[in-house]
This record gives sequence, structure tokens and C-alpha cells, in this order.
Amino acid sequence: MTLIDPIPAQRTIGVQLAASSSDFPTQTHGLLCEIKEDGFRVRAVLDDHHRVQILLGRELTDRTGQLPYLEQTLKALLPPNTVLDGELTDPACGFAGVSAVMGSRLTHMPDPGGELHLVVFDVLAWAATPLHDHPQSVRSHHVDTLPQAPTLRRVRRLPPTRAAYEQAIAAGEEGVVLKHPDHPYRATRNAWVKVKPTSTHDAVVLDILHGSGRNTGRPQTLVVDLLDPSGAPSGRTIRASGLSDQEKDLAHSWIGQVVEIQSNGTTSTGLPRHPRFLRLRSDRSARPSSPRTSTPTAPAATGAWVRNYAACGTAKLARILAELEAGEGDAVDRIHSKGGDLQLNLQRAREAARAKGLL
Repeated sequence: MTLIDPIPAQRTIGVQLAASSSDFPTQTHGLLCEIKEDGFRVRAVLDDHHRVQILLGRELTDRTGQLPYLEQTLKALLPPNTVLDGELTDPACGFAGVSAVMGSRLTHMPDPGGELHLVVFDVLAWAATPLHDHPQSVRSHHVDTLPQAPTLRRVRRLPPTRAAYEQAIAAGEEGVVLKHPDHPYRATRNAWVKVKPTSTHDAVVLDILHGSGRNTGRPQTLVVDLLDPSGAPSGRTIRASGLSDQEKDLAHSWIGQVVEIQSNGTTSTGLPRHPRFLRLRSDRSARPSSPRTSTPTAPAATGAWVRNYAACGTAKLARILAELEAGEGDAVDRIHSKGGDLQLNLQRAREAARAKGLL
């Protein structure tokens, strides 16, 4: 009798979740401490015939076949009847890159060598031996013995100390997950705690993006320019979501006003991570921008700088497009530094992606 035949039976084991905290606990002795990856939750299942199933998110949605290079890696390195729990990440583009691929924005994933990585942090079964009832320490030991490849990585661990946590945040990590070593794998939030910093940023509203479906014609997302320490617009533009229904009805009048944005710390580029609207700052206004002393790159014939997207390779273009769609990342920073228009660059990047068969 096999452990996971048929494969869909694995959905009967719920997804272990974590409680949330914005401050590192004082009592952490004996806990396991792991880097919190910024991506999509994935369960990878191999049955006794070495078939692979990729189950995405808390709902364990079947996305088998969307990541063929990862599935081939799992077949090559892991024994049958094995179940892994982990995070699908994009080292180049971060969450935006994973979202672009798994959101089916691309119909063809370039570079089968692997843009996305599976970072494994738990093993629910190994070679037909069930492990989900075993303590976390036993399952984590199995993680430590996993073979690695460019697209298959083990979770990174840290000492369970505030100093190690603060160093990780300073290095641009999203946060950490603390795990009790004696608990089995259960679909609860009792044994894991994710610790992520929250920070706030003042910004001036530049534009309002409208939603679709039931939100058609209603404000959905704010396009904002972060204010520098002097209170002047910095030229670093991001998109902030999180408007309530009541706020959506009021947001039309917010252009030019200052809002407070909350985020889970900052990315390696210094931009807010997962920015969301917190409140309207009716008590303050943005100062005029200081004159720039540097001369921007000469604009294109359209009047604004536009990157030559047709010259980009498919893998690079896919990464750039993911950042432009998300409104954050190195590609967005470069457009701002060159005096370019984000929407125009997004349009040109999409045109190049269609020409290369990516959309």
C-alpha cells in the first residue's frame, strides 16, 4: 500500500500556517528560526510512479505542468512517495516575479534552467514514510538532508536571537519564522510564528487606478510618490492597495494629498515591501521637490526615456515585465532615475513580450 496513491489524497492534510507578530519575542530559547521567504506557498508531491503534482497556496490548487523544469528536478533528486512543503521564490524579481508567472500572465516560461526556486522548509513524507505526525525537529532534520539544485533549495536557518533577526531584516529579508521543535504538522497556527517588521511611509498621491469586476469604475489602487525626509517627493513611485469600500468611494479626491502607507519593511532596493494604504494625512502636505542637480539621460523621441525592450533576452524581459507590472524593483527605479514614464515603459515591455511569445 502506498502513502500517496492517488496523489489528490494529499489534500486531506491541511496546510500548516503561522501566527503573525511584528516584534521579535523575548522567549525564543530552543525554538527553530528560519528565514521567511517572499513568494508563493507550494506543496510538491511525488507518488509511487514518480509522478509530480504541484499544489499552490492554502487551498492546494493544482498547478501541475506550469513549472516543468522544477518538476524534472524533483523527479531527478527525490524518491517516490515524498511530500515537500515550501515557498516558490524568484531570487531576481522577488514576489513580483513569482506573481507574474503563477498568475498566468506569461503563457510561456522562458529559460527552463529555472527562474523560480522552491525553498523547502518541511517534509511531510519521505520515501513512503509519513512524517507529518513526527515532531518538527525530525522533519527539519529531513530538510537538512535534502539534495539541492539551482531550482531546489533548503530553507536558511538563523540562531533564534533578536540580533540575528535584526541582521536579517537589515540585509533585506522579509522576516523570520519561529517553530516549536516538538510539534507535529497540523493545519493550525499554534506551532509557528512569523515575525515581520512593519513600517510606515508618507507619500503623495499621483494617480488612482480603478478596479475590475465588482470594483469596475471604483478606485482600487493608489499610485504614490514616497516623500523624502524633508517632506518633498522623492521620485520613487509605488502602488499601494488595501482600500476599504468606504475609502474607495472617497479616493477620487485624494490626488495631490499626502497619505500614510504601511509595509512589511523594505526590499533590497529600499522600496516598501507589500505597501498598503493606512490613512489619509490631512494634517500635512508635500513640500515642492528640490531642483535636480544632475542631468537626466536624453529622452526618447516620445518625450520620455524608454528602454529598448526588444533587445532584451526572454528571461531578462520576463523579469523586467514582472517588476513593471508590480510597480517596484530595479527596473522601476531605473525608469525613474532616467526621467522615464512608467506606463509608457510598461506598454513597450508588453509589446516586446508579445513579439517574443511571452504573452
